[in-house]
Amino acid sequence: MTNKSNEIERRQNPENRRIFDGVYPRVEPFIDPESTWVGQPLEHQAYNVLREQYPDMSEDELNRHLQAAKRVFKEGGQT
Repeated sequence: MTNKSNEIERRQNPENRRIFDGVYPRVEPFIDPESTWVGQPLEHQAYNVLREQYPDMSEDELNRHLQAAKRVFKEGGQT
C-alpha cells in the first residue's frame, strides 16, 4: 500500500495543480447535480465563472479544468 505523500508526482505541469486549487471551489456549486435552475444543470455557469476568472486561458484549458473538477466532484470532493 502506498502513502500519498510518497507517491511520485505524475503531472507534467505542476502549475496546473495550483490553478486547479483555485478552480475547484469556484465551480463546485455549479457542478453539483443537485443544483439546477428550472431543472437545468448549471454547468454552463461554471464555465462562465472560469472564463471570467481566467481570461487568458484558452477554451481547451478551461474545458480541461472544468472536466477535472467534475471528475473530482464525482469522486467525492477535492483532496
